[in-house]
Amino acid sequence: MRFEQDLALLRQMTSELAEYLLADVLFWPLGGSAHYPKLSLGQYLLTRARLAADQQARAAPLNQQADGVLAHWASAAERKASQELPTRVRLWETYLNERQGRYAVEVTQRTIAALLLGRFPGLGATPEARRLEALDASLRGQTAAGAFVWEAGLQPAFPEAEFWFLYRAA
Repeated sequence: MRFEQDLALLRQMTSELAEYLLADVLFWPLGGSAHYPKLSLGQYLLTRARLAADQQARAAPLNQQADGVLAHWASAAERKASQELPTRVRLWETYLNERQGRYAVEVTQRTIAALLLGRFPGLGATPEARRLEALDASLRGQTAAGAFVWEAGLQPAFPEAEFWFLYRAA
């Protein structure tokens, strides 16, 4: 059932992606509905990655369409990503400092940051990326390796080598 919801979400995100990239807002009210999360590049990349675990073939046409939009509006996409990364890092840092909330939910911020850095490698030289490295070092020192924290069906889309923070006993 979740895959159908993610696929519907990806469809909606893809249909609004160009408009979002050209808008002056970081978090776009997707579809004008409370049933959807707000669109951001990070949320788009996360939804796309979640679908890669099981429904990649069904999502392929949407991914191709979105890749075209992202390529056409590359500088706008880079600008949005550079605006979103500090927000995600700040939210992740706040969680790590306060430990309020469930790790499996809050680690979504760290995952989105990783997806943004993977898609937009130029962000790796930003102060936020360096701050994230320090946060990662602290997290590694405070936690031990553990089981995948999200539902098992997502594990293939988030390999431990790249998404080690999803495999922590926190």
